[in-house]
Amino acid sequence: MGKASQDLDAARADRNQAKRRLDSRVALAREDLAPGAIAGRAAGDLKRKARDTLDEAVEIADGNRAVVAGTIAALLLWLLRKPLLSLIDDKLHRMRETKETEDE
Repeated sequence: MGKASQDLDAARADRNQAKRRLDSRVALAREDLAPGAIAGRAAGDLKRKARDTLDEAVEIADGNRAVVAGTIAALLLWLLRKPLLSLIDDKLHRMRETKETEDE
């Protein structure tokens, strides 16, 4: 019975070691799947991608300054279109009034 007992002890030791490895992997999986861990990884990935995108945009903008300046100017004109059109309309209206008073 000595050999059988040794084989049984060895099998139990192997089983116990395998169970410890499995328990360790399950604990790691639970940590990885925890809501905070998922959100943290997602936030980290998002920050990294945003930083990479910003770096790429700055690099492209450095090579195309005229295009960037033109785009900014176009956006400003579009944003200020109503006040600018109102200013032009007022100026034209005053010019017409001045011309009409001169004609009289």
